Amino acid sequence: MNINSEMNQAIIDLDTAIQRHAMAKKRESEARNDTCAAMNRVNDAQKRVDALVAELKKLAPRDSDWNRPQGIAER
Repeated sequence: MNINSEMNQAIIDLDTAIQRHAMAKKRESEARNDTCAAMNRVNDAQKRVDALVAELKKLAPRDSDWNRPQGIAER
């Protein structure tokens, strides 16, 4: 191979590597966005569960553990 052919191939290889890197960075960004959106859905679902548990606790009998303030030992 002569120097011109090697230079041409090196430039092609560099361009290919740059394009692959750009595509990988785009996929990385999309994955980060998907991860954030998924965590937001988890947090929303947990808030709904917490709210429903709070409603259940309000319906518990007066002397049940759910109506006992936190940190007070059972007798």
